[in-house]
Amino acid sequence: MMETAMLVASILAALLFFWLWKRTRSVWLAYAHLSMLTFTGFILSLQSYCAWSGNALGMCTWLVSKILGYGVPIAVVLAFVVGWLILPLMYKKRFADLGFTHKLLKLVPGARLWIVDTAKPYAFALKKDVFITVGMFDILTMKEQEAVLLHELGHVRQKTSLRKFTTAIMRLVSPISAFYTHKVLNSEEKDADAYAARMQKTNKHVLSARAKLQVYKV
Repeated sequence: MMETAMLVASILAALLFFWLWKRTRSVWLAYAHLSMLTFTGFILSLQSYCAWSGNALGMCTWLVSKILGYGVPIAVVLAFVVGWLILPLMYKKRFADLGFTHKLLKLVPGARLWIVDTAKPYAFALKKDVFITVGMFDILTMKEQEAVLLHELGHVRQKTSLRKFTTAIMRLVSPISAFYTHKVLNSEEKDADAYAARMQKTNKHVLSARAKLQVYKV
């Protein structure tokens, strides 16, 4: 009886944290939601004792409960360590800091610009580091380059990289978030575009840059 009550409470808590996350987009509420899902899986794993008993349905229940109880939390921790800690270090090691500076970097204290030596035009931000490929300089005008840099700095200011990373984990782990996470990602991109347009006092350059990059499916 106690385990059933805990199971219901953990499901309700997961739904509550998800609802609050939808309203605030707080990273910590997202991980609270994932924690409650993990706790729910752990309770299910304790309640399921069936194994290879010739009962296919029982085996399926046992396997799913073990995955929820142990596999999901391990996957979340590994994804966070690899995606948030290891990958940024690998990018910095691979793409040397050429000492490239830009006046717009002063808008975000601590922001650094890394030039990626590849012809494919794309840009992204990780924590306070902005990565832009040399291919961007070939196809964009100076104002469009500034718009792209401002867009990425907008992500840095809003700590978007952590939220986007968290949203990606939720999409993989949380079934109910799969129907909403794309809206969050689209909203983050719109906010970054709005920041660039606000700083340039026009959305002309950010729109033209996005149109050119769409040709390369960036």
